[in-house]
Amino acid sequence: MSQARSVGRWATVPVVCLVVGLVAACGSGPGPEFDAPTLSPGVDGPSDGLSGETTPRPSNPLLGPQASYAPIEVELSGSLPRSAEFLGVRFTVDGAHVTNSHPYPIFGDPVPGELLFAVLDLTAENTTSAATEYGFDGEAFSLRTYSGRLLPIVEAPGVYAFRRLEPGERQADQLAFGAYTPDALDGTALLIGRPPDAPAILALTAPPLDPEFPTTVSAVSDEPVQAGAIAWSILDGEASLDRPGGVCCPETGARADDGELFVTLNLRGLVSGSKYGRATVASDVLRLLVDGASLEPFGFEGKANVAEGTAHEFEATWLIPADAADVALEVATGTPDARTIPLAIGEQTPS
Repeated sequence: MSQARSVGRWATVPVVCLVVGLVAACGSGPGPEFDAPTLSPGVDGPSDGLSGETTPRPSNPLLGPQASYAPIEVELSGSLPRSAEFLGVRFTVDGAHVTNSHPYPIFGDPVPGELLFAVLDLTAENTTSAATEYGFDGEAFSLRTYSGRLLPIVEAPGVYAFRRLEPGERQADQLAFGAYTPDALDGTALLIGRPPDAPAILALTAPPLDPEFPTTVSAVSDEPVQAGAIAWSILDGEASLDRPGGVCCPETGARADDGELFVTLNLRGLVSGSKYGRATVASDVLRLLVDGASLEPFGFEGKANVAEGTAHEFEATWLIPADAADVALEVATGTPDARTIPLAIGEQTPS
């Protein structure tokens, strides 16, 4: 475990109290008074007052002799390291193993026991020019088995070394999950991101796949579409799970929720045929038609008083369902000149 981790929080304090039998010392004050039963010599416990039999004295297995367990260490080899990106942070699983020694021992060295743990050696590098704001804590990671089961994370006793990263900073630490079998890592994937955010999926043993997003968004036809005094063209576009720069305040935050996408179009509006020699080229007359629904772009982008024969370029962004089947850009919305431009996401369609 990384030495950079703070030990400011200990989820295991109640366990410590139980093990050493200092319940009163761990509480906030003395507990209620009670009368301890008087035991006769040679009698295991007080009579239950009904059958004349004695009640056996309870035993505390934590204080008695412990079973001895053979150590289990199963390394995952042949497929690592593997990497995935989330909000500009590149996460790499450098190593992984299953063990029956607790990753965060309370006292002394780890001792093999009856529980299994899947432990990942994880490195995170901030590839952006700004400090991370997401907060990569235990809630931001899950380990999914080949059957879709999510293994419970073992709460670390401190803050992960990569919880917050400065621009270009790189830190390594470990993640631990409860496991059920020694081969628990076969077919697993590390999910990065807390619900409802769309996770980054880092497969540990399956063949690595190119991430589905970001991907291209393009017009089905390259021809400009004349709508009123403006000829509209889509220069390029992108569908992404991460919020594009310059977009303020979507309800999802910096990452799209699971089942949603950000779609950004780079648009060009050429003023052509204006009655007054000028026109406004802006996003307020644009809508994204998604499976019949009309969606407004985030904020306002554009320029007023663009001269005849002059073009203005700007970007507009929408949040859409990830499984959308029919997507088109509507221009000159709200006017008799409204036209639509069919779009293709993730593929280039010949014009």
